[in-house]
Amino acid sequence: MRDLGALGVFLALACALIWPVVLRGEALLPADYLRAFYPWGVEHPPTEAMPPWNALSADSVLQYLPWRHFARESLRAGFLPLWNPHQLCGTPLIANYQSAVFYLLNVLFWVLPAARAFGVSALLHLFLAGAFLYLYLRGRGLGRAPSLLGGIAFELSGFTVAWLELPTAVNVMVWLPLALHLYERSREGRGPLRGLTTVLPLAMILLAGHPQFALYALFTFGVYTVAHLPEGRGWRDRVWGLAACAGVPLGIALLLAMPQALPMLELSRMSHRSGGSLLMPSSGSYRHQALPFWASVVLFAPGFFGNPARGEYFGPANYAEFVGYAGVLPLILALAALLGPAFPSRRAAWLAALPPGAARRAWFFGALTVAAVAASFRTPLGVLFHSVVPGLGSLGSPGRMLCLFSVAVAALAAFGAQGIIGRRGAAGGEAAGTGGEVPADGSVLAAAAGVIGATGLGLGWSAGLAAGAPLALAAAGLAPGFLGLLALGGAVAWLSTSGRLSPGLARVLLPGLVATDLMAAGWGLNATAPPEMAYPETGITASLRALDPGARFLAMTPRWSLDRYPVTILPPNSATASGLNDVNGYDSLYLLSYKSFLNRVAGGETSPQANGNMVLFQAYAAPEFPSLACRYVLTLDPIADERFELVADGPVRIYRAKHALPRAFLAASPAGDPLPGGEAELTAAGPTRLTAELKGKRGGTLVLLDARYPGWKAAVDGKPVRIEPAREVFRAVRVPEGARQGSFRYEPASFRVGLFLGLIGAGLLAAGVAFACRGARGQTGT
Repeated sequence: MRDLGALGVFLALACALIWPVVLRGEALLPADYLRAFYPWGVEHPPTEAMPPWNALSADSVLQYLPWRHFARESLRAGFLPLWNPHQLCGTPLIANYQSAVFYLLNVLFWVLPAARAFGVSALLHLFLAGAFLYLYLRGRGLGRAPSLLGGIAFELSGFTVAWLELPTAVNVMVWLPLALHLYERSREGRGPLRGLTTVLPLAMILLAGHPQFALYALFTFGVYTVAHLPEGRGWRDRVWGLAACAGVPLGIALLLAMPQALPMLELSRMSHRSGGSLLMPSSGSYRHQALPFWASVVLFAPGFFGNPARGEYFGPANYAEFVGYAGVLPLILALAALLGPAFPSRRAAWLAALPPGAARRAWFFGALTVAAVAASFRTPLGVLFHSVVPGLGSLGSPGRMLCLFSVAVAALAAFGAQGIIGRRGAAGGEAAGTGGEVPADGSVLAAAAGVIGATGLGLGWSAGLAAGAPLALAAAGLAPGFLGLLALGGAVAWLSTSGRLSPGLARVLLPGLVATDLMAAGWGLNATAPPEMAYPETGITASLRALDPGARFLAMTPRWSLDRYPVTILPPNSATASGLNDVNGYDSLYLLSYKSFLNRVAGGETSPQANGNMVLFQAYAAPEFPSLACRYVLTLDPIADERFELVADGPVRIYRAKHALPRAFLAASPAGDPLPGGEAELTAAGPTRLTAELKGKRGGTLVLLDARYPGWKAAVDGKPVRIEPAREVFRAVRVPEGARQGSFRYEPASFRVGLFLGLIGAGLLAAGVAFACRGARGQTGT
């Protein structure tokens, strides 16, 4: 029952951190950003309470909200959201991976309004972050208080809080502690099916929607299993045990993830990010993107470079990209967990306070801490890692590896706390075992606090020197927060070891101090807004819908920037949220051929320098513009071109492109213009089904100005026909004279094969569970 109390603490902390979601019913989204964009800013003017612009946090509104909304509406209409017709003249959705359609806990987005589901999902995953690490630590024999401290340190860590509004990263990492726990449980079992329970967290890691963090988590899981092999009589038994406990569950998890992974691999080969091998070791990207080591001062003082929530941040990169703060006291305890057993004179006392095997696990998490920091910042060891570890070199933003730092320090801190306030015992009780308090020597804590303090001060000085104001910057960034917490945390820990604090009080004060520190560091970082501000209807969107709800539009973007609010009209993916159709788009994976075509239409690069995943128009210059089937152009400035007719005036002007081609028409050839009387009426039976009713009886080529992509199939009057390229990036099919109807359907082989493999994985899992249950009943019967 006392373990239930710890779970209640995790839930209470999650509710406190994002209290506007709980008490005011707000959405965990910076939806007020829309007030700075046209047309919402006209009808919902900016307010003084608007959060400062954060380009990374904006992705929750610009990407995740439209994707979740579209997936919800598609599923409720009876369609799998395989294809998004609203952006980029059509683009795959499931294949972008971050849509995470098959992630089990995303069912919240399918049953709740998407804007509200973000807060509910965040609450759940915050709770799971603490609960799963607590479960792992309790399973390794640690007491309730040390396990609670470790769970709090991970739940409220800088990584978890900073990435909370961008859900896929946190959704991946919360499952890593559970995977480690279930692997440890399977090590104690017997038989080839003992690792089946580990399939769940491994599959969730793969399906949660962020391949970069999934690679980090699976790499850590793999190294952990090799470092903690199952017991056996010899190496052969241990290797077979590893296959049963880790290989089998990982294989089944990979099969379960195939419906999402195979479409992503197909799109990645054709995307704007294609080039080179994903698994080829390379340190080139790391050398270019890794921050200098002095930037790691944020691991000791998260506010050293200011607070992004208050608009005073001046760090070398986006705050979320390199924040791994886990608390000052956890840093002290983590280092003490390594120093205690390392000192011969202190070793016996520390090991007596720890459960069996804890020292070996502590050294693993210590090595993981060092590796994560070295690979996140610019270090020789980081260059070595990225040069030899497959996959690391192909990933951007190496600072994201600090997610592993957050897990490792939280676990290490729990081991350190166990050395201070714990007794040697088993998972079933706080005081099982030999009995009697075994306090650690206070000199170990003093040494740990001294090292942490000196390192933090040294990094603060280096960071200040790099910024040109060493004394002022170091003093402002480190005092009173870091130095005060260092003194307070060290004092509480020392009093616990010296016996001046009762064990009961120490078990309350240590987790309480960690929660207070981390709650203060993360307070207010996650912007919220009324759910009604999530893409409300405006006069402009209503006008576009009234003019022609199926027409495609192009919105001009005068400026997109990272450090201040952009000047933009209906920013990318707004069309997906509003049910309109846009030439622009914003996705982590989209077709390179389409981007190249648009660059010619725009007369230059369509991706702003601030974000290569966006397609934004600032101008159009090429004769290929009519090929976009873009009937309307939205702009802040007048268009002095007789080919454009003003149909709505105001702060945002809507022009009709009189020379735009229809989306579907009959032509003499795939590159030809519409034939006289060659109209085709296009109707949609869903995102993946299109039908073109042919008005004339003449033959020719049916041209559909939607993006051409593998998986689209066509038929003319029910007979399958081959899809040919039209105008470089679109589709065309030959139609005979007298044909009445052309149809298109999206059935990608990558998804069908992935679904088949996923069903095989589900079948293997079900069969294994049934066999294991049958065996368990047989043993009970005997």
